[in-house]
Amino acid sequence: GMTSPTHHPSRFLVEHGISWESNQWCVLLHTVNRSLKLLEQGPWNEIKKGHITKAYGALFEDLCRSDFLVAEGVDEVKVLKNWRNSQYYSNKELAVKVKITEDCNLACDFCIQEGMKRPVSMSREIAEHGVTFIRERIIKEKPEVVRVMLTGGEPLMNPTAVRSFGTLYQFCGGMGIPCDLTLTTNGTLLTRKMVRDLKWLGVRTVRVSIFGTQETHDRRRTFKNGSGSYRLIEQNLLEAAPFVRFRILIQYDEQNEDYLKYPELFQRLKALGLDEAVEDVELGPLLPREYDFGELGSRLCANVFKPEIYGYLEDEARKHGLKPPVELPSSGCMANYRSCLVIDVDGNLVGCPSISHSQHPGLTYGNVCRGIDFVKESQVIARPLADSCFDCNVAGLCDGGCRQQSLLKNGDFDGLHCTREYLEALVRKYMEDKVKGHLSSLRGTEAGRKAKAA
Repeated sequence: GMTSPTHHPSRFLVEHGISWESNQWCVLLHTVNRSLKLLEQGPWNEIKKGHITKAYGALFEDLCRSDFLVAEGVDEVKVLKNWRNSQYYSNKELAVKVKITEDCNLACDFCIQEGMKRPVSMSREIAEHGVTFIRERIIKEKPEVVRVMLTGGEPLMNPTAVRSFGTLYQFCGGMGIPCDLTLTTNGTLLTRKMVRDLKWLGVRTVRVSIFGTQETHDRRRTFKNGSGSYRLIEQNLLEAAPFVRFRILIQYDEQNEDYLKYPELFQRLKALGLDEAVEDVELGPLLPREYDFGELGSRLCANVFKPEIYGYLEDEARKHGLKPPVELPSSGCMANYRSCLVIDVDGNLVGCPSISHSQHPGLTYGNVCRGIDFVKESQVIARPLADSCFDCNVAGLCDGGCRQQSLLKNGDFDGLHCTREYLEALVRKYMEDKVKGHLSSLRGTEAGRKAKAA
């Protein structure tokens, strides 16, 4: 056999070994171009060593074509930079998160916006300016798809603004651009009348947060008078189900074991028939908040995320007919992307929905009434990657992590918030689930018999 010193494995590969029916397989994922490849471990080991025999010729060519193997002399740092920049400055998709109120009717004990909440809502005038600003941006950039996410506080406390931004759905339709209009709510105000209005406006998906079983939820997500909110939310979901689809955010706390009871919640949603109306379930571990630092700083800075809890909840949700997101896990920050905008209640264009203009005015780069300040925008978007990112195999799925968390911990909005181990663990689980699903579907088929014979 000949050896090929001309190629080596890409630095952006996640390799995951898997045994299946007494064979050793290897799953490869290229985190920049997102290609996934299943091959036998033996041949891959040989090819990695540069041993290319005739038998592996076709496989070798294939691996070069998909960039799993990279030619000597290719600078992969440039590859990553080019890919990142094409993402940062792309205008294919316009995503706008609008905070239409800072007011909320709940008093959750973990609110990420604690210290920012004020009983203030976006005025009709600012909302109209906001809509005009977004329309002009759509006309100018002609994105292929527009996503408008209405958030708060509790956005249903400002129905007037919901109606104003809802007009963007028809507007995009008139231009032949698909518009995904969603609303993130705690679910307590989701009355049948409200849901009918939302549907009429073009809201197709409502994102509702639930903190686990009724017992846990009612302890963590209370009304201001201390009473629990679970029953009302469940009732509202049942009434709303005929009109809209839900995306349910299931929150959990890694510091205790309440999550072990969550299968009871999944069971209940299924028993109520809500699994039909739920488009997918997102799983969200609690994040540290700005005002926790200092006071609890040292404990939180350890910030050990436990991917096994996420994996456990994902598997349990699936067992009960709920659908966790099927896309590849990734770690991204909205502030990096020129076409991801966050508009606050005063119409400011801010870097991040969890950072207030009053506390960090330097991260605001415009206002819907006056437009974008090009110089200030250039200081916020497209954080340059740290040197350590270029040696990271999951760099294609991560743009340096949450910038708000970096700001809290290191006082640096351009700093790194690295969760590499957590992300890589989720990616490996994704790869394994995907491949085992594929191999199971081959069982008893012609291809399956060939694979077995091989």
